[in-house]
Amino acid sequence: WPSLTLMLQTIDGGKTWKGFTASLLGKMTRIRMGPGGKGLALMEFDESFDYPAEVYLMEPGKTQISRVYRDKRHAVTDVALAVDGSIYLAGVQTVGAVRLPLPGKVQILRSNDGKTWLADPADYRATANRVVLASSPDGHMLAATDTGMILRLE
Repeated sequence: WPSLTLMLQTIDGGKTWKGFTASLLGKMTRIRMGPGGKGLALMEFDESFDYPAEVYLMEPGKTQISRVYRDKRHAVTDVALAVDGSIYLAGVQTVGAVRLPLPGKVQILRSNDGKTWLADPADYRATANRVVLASSPDGHMLAATDTGMILRLE
């Protein structure tokens, strides 16, 4: 069922806040902000929904957020913005219409514009239920799986 989601935004270190509300399906499980106020929001859905997840882009000065990704074959579990502005999505491939709680093949996607997505090669042995992204001190993106693998993305 849809639920009312409230989001608050500050761009001046918390002195002033701007509120947004939206009637959303699913759960907002991650918000990642990047330099200049650009941000990503990840919505995850339960098994009864057609898509396992959707990713939305928030841009400074715009009141509307735009959907930049959804695919029935990819259950996105984390999003990240790289220092260069690239968008990274991490998750697992889904197989068939029924999503089972079994580890799937790790899939990492990258985009420079939020429209064209390229698959970053992940180790063929990497499987997981959830994947989390992080940036290393040298600027490389890392992906950690809930099955114990840490992958360095090129």
